Amino acid sequence: MKTYEQFITERLKSMDSFNQKVINILNNTIDKDDIKPRTGLGYALPPTSGGNMSTVDIDTKFGKLSISLHTDKSGVYSIFMRFDIPELALTDEKIQKDMNHYSGKWNIHTMEEGEALSLFTNRLNLVKK
Repeated sequence: MKTYEQFITERLKSMDSFNQKVINILNNTIDKDDIKPRTGLGYALPPTSGGNMSTVDIDTKFGKLSISLHTDKSGVYSIFMRFDIPELALTDEKIQKDMNHYSGKWNIHTMEEGEALSLFTNRLNLVKK
């Protein structure tokens, strides 16, 4: 039987692996010139284990979209996304249904890694220039 510490260590490794897959999708979908690390952070992704969050901004056909990854032990696969100017993204019906119309948040949270990665890929394809 696993100890709690072993379980947490495995969970963090799994989340780091997930975050690397997200980064690979981002790099394979969005033009490199449209990916902007947050000022002062160097290349912001990937985050380190233990709860640190890192953010990168991408230029989209709806303006700036911030993407943050967070590694934690919860087991929830999360990709935090937020449009800088939500009104621009609201012009697309597919984005409207999942985005917070006021804050511009367009987050992904699921217990299934494959579902999160698929949603992320689909969303990037909706917004890329």
